[in-house]
Amino acid sequence: MAFSDVALAKSPVWYAKLDEISGATFADASGTLTDGTFFGTPLFGEPGATGEGTSIYFDNSSSADSPSNSLLFGSFIFDVHLFAKFTAAVPSVTLWEWVVDTSNFIRFTTVDSGVLQFQIRRSGTYRTIRTSSTYDPASEFLFVGFGFDNGTVKIYVNGVSVPTFVAVNNNVTQAPNGGGPFGIGNNGSMWVDDTLVFRTTALTDADVAELYAAANVPVPLVVPLALHGYLQSAAAVVPLRLVSIESSPAGSVPLLLQSADPAHYQAEVAAWSPSVVLDGVDVSASLVGDVEIDRAENQSGIASFELLVPAGAVDLGSYERKTVAITFDGRDSAGSLLYPVRRFTGTTTIAEFNPDAGTVSVTASNDLQGLFEAMPREVIDKLIPGYWSEHVFDDAADGWRYAVDRLSTIPYEMHVDSWGRLVVVPWAASPAYRTFTDTARFGGTLRLTRVSRGDLITHVRINFDFVYTRLRHREISVNFINTLGLCGWLNGQGNLPSKSMIASAIDGNQWTRIGAVRYDDLPTVALADICGGTNFAPNSNSPLFCLGAHWKAARRWGQTVTERHPIDVIASDLAEAVGVQPTNFDYSVEAVFDTGDYERITEYDAAPTGAVLMPQTADYQLDAVDAERTGRIAMQAAQVCAIERAKTLILGRARGNRVTFDPVYDPTVDLSKTLRVSGDYLDATGKVVRLQERLGVRDGNPQMTVELAISRHGGSGVAVNDPIVAPPTPTQPDETPTPRVYFLQQRSGGVLNAPPDDEDWDGWITNAFGAARTDPNNLYRERFVVRMPEIEETARQATTISQSTSYGVAVPQDSLTLSN
Repeated sequence: MAFSDVALAKSPVWYAKLDEISGATFADASGTLTDGTFFGTPLFGEPGATGEGTSIYFDNSSSADSPSNSLLFGSFIFDVHLFAKFTAAVPSVTLWEWVVDTSNFIRFTTVDSGVLQFQIRRSGTYRTIRTSSTYDPASEFLFVGFGFDNGTVKIYVNGVSVPTFVAVNNNVTQAPNGGGPFGIGNNGSMWVDDTLVFRTTALTDADVAELYAAANVPVPLVVPLALHGYLQSAAAVVPLRLVSIESSPAGSVPLLLQSADPAHYQAEVAAWSPSVVLDGVDVSASLVGDVEIDRAENQSGIASFELLVPAGAVDLGSYERKTVAITFDGRDSAGSLLYPVRRFTGTTTIAEFNPDAGTVSVTASNDLQGLFEAMPREVIDKLIPGYWSEHVFDDAADGWRYAVDRLSTIPYEMHVDSWGRLVVVPWAASPAYRTFTDTARFGGTLRLTRVSRGDLITHVRINFDFVYTRLRHREISVNFINTLGLCGWLNGQGNLPSKSMIASAIDGNQWTRIGAVRYDDLPTVALADICGGTNFAPNSNSPLFCLGAHWKAARRWGQTVTERHPIDVIASDLAEAVGVQPTNFDYSVEAVFDTGDYERITEYDAAPTGAVLMPQTADYQLDAVDAERTGRIAMQAAQVCAIERAKTLILGRARGNRVTFDPVYDPTVDLSKTLRVSGDYLDATGKVVRLQERLGVRDGNPQMTVELAISRHGGSGVAVNDPIVAPPTPTQPDETPTPRVYFLQQRSGGVLNAPPDDEDWDGWITNAFGAARTDPNNLYRERFVVRMPEIEETARQATTISQSTSYGVAVPQDSLTLSN
């Protein structure tokens, strides 16, 4: 049965066969999603992994994305499996990813030159699982993938579940909520074939093995393996599960392992030699001084060596800006090469001539900083999985500063490995790669240096202000009621206002009329013997006048609001041991909005789109916070960035304890390793933070100084890591209520005891006429006045609201035991 038949029978929710041989899109064979899109310029036509069609090659500038989707939204169970083959040694690449945003994603990647890594991040909390071994598909396709079942993760290689360890142990049991594209081939140089996504029902080990078997991947005559670890001899028998077209039974393949052999380099007397290749030329025979290498986290590695130069003129420039590779060569007693181990790859920076000895001292660097200086930020984003906000960091920063800023928000370190490749790894200690127990051979170099109390930070206060404009829209009901009524007019107690007079008064103020005016019209039929014997007969002018009017009016204005967010990030365990050690950071975001048009334009007949009637104010409100760079989303992203930065700062300071020692030289140790040293009086486990090597050409003695970072809190250990999500929006306080219904009065002059005319009156001001006019000396100026209320000062003036939030940080407690 063909691979695709077996795959489709297991009901994937997405299946990219990647059999396309041209074009800008690729199909989903499951039929769930529409076509995906190729980015950059992928290459087509390489034979595929399954015997069905071809595969696609992606370089560092090409990739493929499915349409944005929510297929894994909140899922507790899902699997992803694909075929991958690299063109050279394994880089650090993204095999597959589903990214909702920077705080919510799932990624399946390679790190540390062939370690497979699964990482899930939900609402800022992440869990990372890594394989215990490396895998190098540099000549053949590997079928790799993972299964996630309620937080339990398995990683598969060629149909078999392989050993893993937890690198970051946070409790994440389901996929993020949200949507985004499935991405494949990002930031890599690799061929990719049939990529499958499953959900709801976990694939069993047998299911995965069946998929791999269906691919009929041929077994090569030579099996190249990148082996790390400690073997008792240079030859071993490795059991392999062999799968061919006829499905061969399991067998054993004898292998000669040309990797660093502990039995050799840990011996009391080990034959070795340094190898230095400068600008492609082996200059090892010219070495006259020691070869020294110094590497540390987040710094460029430095190497130096001394050469005896040939007779004749010396051109120091010919030694500078040249590539250099330094290798530790293990040799047998006859001097034959047993294994080479690369220890440094870089470029020479300066050469100095010693006129007394006729030698040239050369210094080289692996130039970690230079890797980033001209690198686009989009590429750095893929290399450094941290956070960044222009409101937290300098937007004008160069590539190096940008990379360092992102790194400051996650507990990771970066360095250039011995092959000149960038490595970005968590700094947390993992299970020890090796335990050093032969303290008698340390030469009295074992030292413990504790971090000073003044360097620790237990409490970070983040003062975060968010300033924006609140758009307010107030509506009121206005009513003019002729209190004298029809009878009052018929009996001469006052004239009636015209509708045109009322309309002019309504539209002649700062308030905007909403909708039409509703008038209380005069009767449209004749009425006899009413109001004490008076008759009423409508005429052509009757519709021009009214007994009352009712309308709705609105007013708009902008109010400046400052949200003040005091955010505390606290490591309570650490504070319990050393007391409160505080520091603080201030950040602010201002969502700029010009209220001029909003307040000036009066051509509207409803509240602004999106505005909500708020019970605290009885006004419609719409916060102007939608600006892409300064709005609420950007502000909340900046808050999360600032919180993660504070958390990382606390964790970084807590690992300031150092254990240093000079062990027997081990050419397999590097900055990515976690080591344990166990002596009579001290036992400690920590990640390597600095590594210094001296390959002694003069005395034939290779030496190294290892510095371990030991994270400690010294407290009760009850602190937990709170999920890092943006603080909630502060609650708006209630305002003193003001009327939303207004009444305009009617006043009639020309009658006894009427008060004098007052220009501050509003409403309908008229006079009695005929027999009802009893005081002709006290007549009013007839007019209709609409005097609307002013917006109260408390609703207009800038306001500040606060919301305090705190986040707990659990400082790791690395193993450290002192005894006597």
